[in-house]
Amino acid sequence: KDVAVVGGAQDSMSGLLKHGWIEKHTSLIPSVFIMASHFNVDWSSAEWSQHENELRATFESLGVRQQLASREVKIILLLYRSGTAMRGQPEVIEERLTSLKRNIGIDARHVILWGAEDRNPHSAAAVKLGQMVKQLSNTYYEALLKRFKSYERAVARTSNNGIIIRYSFKCAVFTEMTLPPTKAVKYYQQVLSTALTMVTDRQFDEEILGQLKYILHVTTIRLSDLLMRLGQLEDASNCLNHVQAAMEKLLHVIDRPWCLMSWLVTLLTDFVSLMERYKLKELGKGFDHALYYEDLLRLNLRRLGAIPAGSGTGDPSRPLDILVSEFFPNTYLSVPIFAGGRPQLCDSASGYLQLENQANA
Repeated sequence: KDVAVVGGAQDSMSGLLKHGWIEKHTSLIPSVFIMASHFNVDWSSAEWSQHENELRATFESLGVRQQLASREVKIILLLYRSGTAMRGQPEVIEERLTSLKRNIGIDARHVILWGAEDRNPHSAAAVKLGQMVKQLSNTYYEALLKRFKSYERAVARTSNNGIIIRYSFKCAVFTEMTLPPTKAVKYYQQVLSTALTMVTDRQFDEEILGQLKYILHVTTIRLSDLLMRLGQLEDASNCLNHVQAAMEKLLHVIDRPWCLMSWLVTLLTDFVSLMERYKLKELGKGFDHALYYEDLLRLNLRRLGAIPAGSGTGDPSRPLDILVSEFFPNTYLSVPIFAGGRPQLCDSASGYLQLENQANA
């Protein structure tokens, strides 16, 4: 599909990224498929033959091999050994294993015999399984990354920002899965730069704006995370600042700006969580932890002030003292009594808000 869009004449697209694309590759489609089955050494030849046929039928009925082979997903067969009768007859066990591998059509290297003693994660079989899964998984994602990078020249020739975002975003995600994660920085930076260009130049409708917000959120947090790991703290801060600046301009021209403010609040909250994860109190001169909390509070208050009265949107019912205290926990900060109405923004430059008391209205 990407070849047709990127390399062919159809230099257009209806969206930036398919819905659920990240979840598909992180939660739904496996890079390795492990199937477990019993392997009782006490079974007679007839019982073993029946079990082997049932296992083969399971593969065929589920369509496991065909579905996974189309995506080049490797299968590992984990056989849980039980029984004691043939422990002294390794040649019988080997014969049955060979028959199973041949009849099911699975790579002999990907069949592991698992005993009760292998519940220990440090056992030979457990270590072998872990190494095999890691190797096969890396191979799977390396193949996906190589496939997408084959479109690099075609992408370089296009002026379609949507295609550039799609290509760079997918390369960034697959790079994080295969190479040292910091190698993904250049792809995320390309996504961020191109997406902000689309925002600044108003290259979107309502649907594309929703996708831009999603991609900008993921990209900003992933890029900031990687930059913090590299110790490039001011670059991480600038990454967030560029997004905030572009969206701040957008607030003055779009309908329902409070919805965009709500998105900015979520983005800023996740960024602060990153700082807390890495125990960062500041990101450089003028970028201390407390300032981000102040921005969060200011944005929340601006959002409440922007919601039209009676619109039924937002959550203006939460008491202001609770809203403020959430951003300043464990302090003795006192807040004014607010008996109704909405906060009114008096100075957009300073963010100063006046609380309008409508208790007697």
